[in-house]
Amino acid sequence: MRKEIRQIKNQIIKNICKINPLIKLTPLTLFLKKPPSKRIKIEIGILVMICILALISMRISHLEKKMDSADYIKKADSFYGGNNYQKAMTIYEEVTRKFPDTEEGEWSSFQIGNCYKKLGSFFQAISFYKLFVRKYPSSKYLPEVKYNLALCYKETGDLEKANQELIKIIHNYPQEKVAPKAYLALGECLREKDAEASLSMYQKIIRMYPHSSEVSQAYLNMANIYFEEKHYSEAILSYLFLLKRCPEREGDKILFNLSRCYLSRKETGKALPLLLSLLENFPKSDLKDEAFSIISGELFKGKKYEEALKIFQKIKSIYPENSFLKVKAQENIGKIYFIQGKYLETIKIYEKILKEHPY
Repeated sequence: MRKEIRQIKNQIIKNICKINPLIKLTPLTLFLKKPPSKRIKIEIGILVMICILALISMRISHLEKKMDSADYIKKADSFYGGNNYQKAMTIYEEVTRKFPDTEEGEWSSFQIGNCYKKLGSFFQAISFYKLFVRKYPSSKYLPEVKYNLALCYKETGDLEKANQELIKIIHNYPQEKVAPKAYLALGECLREKDAEASLSMYQKIIRMYPHSSEVSQAYLNMANIYFEEKHYSEAILSYLFLLKRCPEREGDKILFNLSRCYLSRKETGKALPLLLSLLENFPKSDLKDEAFSIISGELFKGKKYEEALKIFQKIKSIYPENSFLKVKAQENIGKIYFIQGKYLETIKIYEKILKEHPY
């Protein structure tokens, strides 16, 4: 019995030293190695104490390891959130090496693929996403991984594989948040070859996921298809819905395309206020010059000179002193005065333009 106790005791001492070499057990070891006489109770008590210390040391070691991995993830996620994907990926890779079979290691494997995707390295991202699917077949991140994999296939031009992955997501994860996103991406993939099939995908989002954030984009994509296919009535309904639901989402494009729908139906009175609204609310829009050109063309074509003067005066007030559009508005005011035979006003306008903008 005593021989067995001594063997167990010596093994525990060795294990403790392996677990945490900082624990100073040398005096205790020397004491325990002395042949016991009649101190069996004390020896057993010391043995119990050693066991407790061993358990505490193992627990501390486990907690330190967990804290380390959490710190790594926090730092990596911070870099990722700050768009520093290269640094984030370096730390995620370190986590997968140091903590391979942990939740943090799983998350890091997912994020490495995301980093490659964000950096535009789509083939590397595809490799990592496929590796993730094999390594973590039951992961909670699997729907998002497969969705990102499909997007990477799309970016590399492999629409067939992209479509296959998106269809699988729709069938396998209909209740997941990724499902409406998959419908949206599939609609975009189908757009070039089959406009009707593309519209069908967007309509399913609106019908099946009415409260999802993808609904607005579905309406926008539908409206753009209707507009390109010259189905102006359907396009107008979709654009009007978007203006009511989310006016800030690509509002300049919505206003511009909606105005063009009305112009195509010869409804100038509805089109011009929309273009003016674009100039007022989106002064930095890439469409502002074209919007101004359409306004000018329609007003002069319709010989609506008094209305035109009011609109061009308003445009002058919208833009800074040296703005190109402000100068163009002044030029148009000068043209109107000339047409109306107000030559002195015309001269004043053009002299002011030359003075303020000699070059």
